[in-house]
Amino acid sequence: ESPMRKKSIPAPVSTPESPMRKKAAPAPPKAVVAVLEEKQMAVNVHRFRYAAYIPNGILRLCATPPGTGTDAPDPCPYLAVSREGGAVELVSPCEKYKCIAQVEGMRNRNIDAMAWLRTPTSSTEDMNMDTSSGDAYFCSDHATAMASHSSRKLYGASRDGTIFHINFSTKRHSGIIGSGGGAVFCLVTMGDLLAAGCEDGSVRLYAPSTSTEPNAPCLELVSTLPSVGAAVISIACLPGAGMNSMEGSILYAGVSDGTIRKFVCSSAVSRAKLTGHAPHAISTGAVLSSTSTSRESFSSLQWKSTLRMTVENRGRRSATKIWTVQALKDGTVISGDSMGQVHFWDGNAGTLLQSIEHNSLNGDVLDLAVSRDEKIMASGVDSKVICIERAPGSSSGPGGSKWVMTNQQRSHTHDVNSLAMVYTTDTDGHFGTLNHNGQSTSNSAPKVREWLVSGGVDTKVCSYLVAKMRKYRPQIAYKYPTRAPIVLSRKVRMLSIMRSDKVDFFQLARMDNSEVVPDFSKALDEDKAYLGSVSITSLHNLISFDVSDDGKYLAVSNAVGLLLFQLDLVDSFNEDGEKVQLLVPRKVTIPEDSNISVACSTLKWGKDGLLVCATASGPIHLVRVEDSLQEDSDDDVSSAQVTLEDTFTAHMTTSATATSLPVNQLTLSENGRWMAAGRNIVGKSCVEVFSLQSSSDSGTASVNQHWWTLPCMEAPHSCIKFIGEDDVDPALVVACNNGVVYLFDVGQRQLSDWSQDVGFPSGSH
Repeated sequence: ESPMRKKSIPAPVSTPESPMRKKAAPAPPKAVVAVLEEKQMAVNVHRFRYAAYIPNGILRLCATPPGTGTDAPDPCPYLAVSREGGAVELVSPCEKYKCIAQVEGMRNRNIDAMAWLRTPTSSTEDMNMDTSSGDAYFCSDHATAMASHSSRKLYGASRDGTIFHINFSTKRHSGIIGSGGGAVFCLVTMGDLLAAGCEDGSVRLYAPSTSTEPNAPCLELVSTLPSVGAAVISIACLPGAGMNSMEGSILYAGVSDGTIRKFVCSSAVSRAKLTGHAPHAISTGAVLSSTSTSRESFSSLQWKSTLRMTVENRGRRSATKIWTVQALKDGTVISGDSMGQVHFWDGNAGTLLQSIEHNSLNGDVLDLAVSRDEKIMASGVDSKVICIERAPGSSSGPGGSKWVMTNQQRSHTHDVNSLAMVYTTDTDGHFGTLNHNGQSTSNSAPKVREWLVSGGVDTKVCSYLVAKMRKYRPQIAYKYPTRAPIVLSRKVRMLSIMRSDKVDFFQLARMDNSEVVPDFSKALDEDKAYLGSVSITSLHNLISFDVSDDGKYLAVSNAVGLLLFQLDLVDSFNEDGEKVQLLVPRKVTIPEDSNISVACSTLKWGKDGLLVCATASGPIHLVRVEDSLQEDSDDDVSSAQVTLEDTFTAHMTTSATATSLPVNQLTLSENGRWMAAGRNIVGKSCVEVFSLQSSSDSGTASVNQHWWTLPCMEAPHSCIKFIGEDDVDPALVVACNNGVVYLFDVGQRQLSDWSQDVGFPSGSH
């Protein structure tokens, strides 16, 4: 009886006057559908679920310091990511968080602290770049970015008591020094100096070394602050305005005994005149020397402990650990501790102003970050990242500020170990202030975006736009390394996975015929699919590897040198009596006088036993591995012969930035005539093309030589690959960070017809 139920929507009435209702949509022609069905490609999908490849958790994030202001942003911001196991990855936020370099590190040396230090800025002329032809860089932004890249160094410290330069060019730790105070828990940049918190309770200040010797220490000790009696696990600095930015500097040290110590650097001579006491020895914080000022002027400076702030332990037997400390310009000190509290202190009086709980479970607060407008970000033993701001209407200064938690995000699934602030001017991957056509917009002030990045146990890096943190959710900026450590040997269907200390081998399923069978599935036994592993005994983690397409040879490299193995598959029986295949490796002897056994950043097997080795020092070796007719006298050593055919060094002289980062990509054409090498830099020598003498060539039709340097593109490249079969002239495909793809005719040293129709840069026509 309900009128709502009886009511129905009337059907539309068609009128003969309506032409739209008379005209019906035409059905698609059957011929078109047939053509589309013919062009579909059927493939077999192998779902490999037991690789057990899990990236290591993140220990520390360290971003390059920002520019002097919004009018002078850093044109080349970098983010260093330290992971468990000793590896450090260099990520470029302006290139869509692409990993541009990596130092695999050592197995027993986790890098718990990192800091960037800027050396004197080098101009384009000082770097001896070839700019006379006008094609050294695509635009002035790229030249400025590379000059900024060359003026910075990343330093790391470990709990084994060492401090070192993390050298991405050589993929090693260089200039290693001992701290002299045990384990190093924190590193902080203070002007052009480094402050290190040590296990013996001292804070040591270092300056970059001016020595040019290959094995010279990377840092020189400048001063040792008075010991506080317990390990210093966090540091915050406020640089002064005196000589070398040290006089008048203030340093806050978070100590494992639950206290925060304040140190002030002042003139020892002026203090002696006021107090009537003479300056003391080094134990009282006297400054030894500096690279930018004479010893006499620095001998008048002295560090002194002036204040102590104690954090309560709430009845616990152990003292509260001050895991992180930050200092604001108005004298406010913020600390995060093992009680799960974020404390705000008056840095001048040493009194506690306010406390904010990070999480309800009292999990440790591990890191703090401060934005330019002094928003406080906190993370710790919880998946939550919180934002703390000054309450509206509160006055500036330690005593008049009221702090409130305004936002919290849960972008991670586990503990968040580290935070960092990143400042970018480009989000499209152009690596500069460029528009989509590659035209510079540097005549107008670039818009600087401030980002908070976080990383932790769940292995990923998340980014938050600070200005609109309440409006937008965080995004996963960087999750996996750019280069997956996986190689497929197609002829024998063998999958290889590189770990930090070994290479695992698995047998994929073999299809009985080349046709695709609908709804076909074939399960493989994991125990039978696993063929074996090749373990490398060394203190250094593995850098690169490659397996030949026929699965016969393995090439693997670490920071010490190159290793070659011959792989043999033999039949065996498992515990159940079933027949299985096992992989038996035999080491291939490399001649000591051939300069082959050096650290290689990238390896690539070609045809007929050709191995291309891109060394970390710059040269590219062509190595030939051939089977020997002699029988193996030792079961563990192969009789294969290794010879060095050629070495390419011409690409190292095309630009001074060519050796700033090693080659990270190698690709060979199907006919074996061409090779391309790519570096993660901008400007000349980012992609080099070489001609190779193939065994199928007759006479001297081709020789091994450097053939062509690709022109500078409007954005850094992300991937390079040769396409084309044996009977087709290969073309080099270059994909850029901004989503543009170019095809190059390497034989004619020019763009292909397809790319010329599109224009260079893309969209210019």
